[in-house]
Amino acid sequence: MKLHFYGTSGGGAQPELYCSCRICNYAREHRGPDMRSRSQALLNDALLIEFPVDTMMHCFYGGLDVRKYHHVLITHDHYDHFLHQELVDRPIGATPHHYYTTWGSGTKIREKEEAGKKLDQTGHPRPRMFPVWHEVKYFEPIEIVGHTVIPLVARHVGPELQAAIYIINDGEKNLLWGTDTGYFPDETWDYIENKWDGVLDGVVLDCTLHAVERITPSHMCLPQCVEVIERLEKAGKLKADAVKYVTHISHLTDMTHDELSAEAAKHGIKVAYDGLDVEI
Repeated sequence: MKLHFYGTSGGGAQPELYCSCRICNYAREHRGPDMRSRSQALLNDALLIEFPVDTMMHCFYGGLDVRKYHHVLITHDHYDHFLHQELVDRPIGATPHHYYTTWGSGTKIREKEEAGKKLDQTGHPRPRMFPVWHEVKYFEPIEIVGHTVIPLVARHVGPELQAAIYIINDGEKNLLWGTDTGYFPDETWDYIENKWDGVLDGVVLDCTLHAVERITPSHMCLPQCVEVIERLEKAGKLKADAVKYVTHISHLTDMTHDELSAEAAKHGIKVAYDGLDVEI
């Protein structure tokens, strides 16, 4: 299983536009891994995870060619994960692109589908190709371009958004993609520990917040990531040699990439950065 990180930050990116905190100023001065764009990744050169506001930038500077990838898995409908405004900028005749979200995070893309149907009824040709939407439902596996994907309940904002995290199996390995979420809700833990019969080869977890000043329950900090990993290990759901990464990192951690990496390494965790390739 191969994973490429195009973007590894949260909604504000890093550095944030108008922020002059220590972390943002350090990023501007030193650049490198402290320069973080919004969250996006590619799994096995086939399944694109997220379609954020920085997708175009990932095409310009990160080598992403979205024409190649026809299946996009979305965690939730926030602009740093799903920029639905871009979805009709595709010529007629191109291969259809498929987007997978929960019902709660599929409102905007359903509106685009309806707009396309109305155009069809007028007899006028569509000026652009419209996206194809697929609903994913919590705890119900779905097959997506050679991967079995299980949506799990995320702790993020309100229930109407229906944010999801995912267990993804490519036929050989299991990956837990765990952003955006706070500490997992009980129903997700119950599914992983008692109903799912697999074992994880890799985890990617949300690490947005400061270890003490946790300003929202919708994201995690490094100590919470450690707690999740330890619980997975105790339940026998994480292999001893599993790959463990944190991503969705912001200036709210109050740590530079090197500082966060040093703390994470104490727990066998690595810190993702834009452009990173990982073998799981």
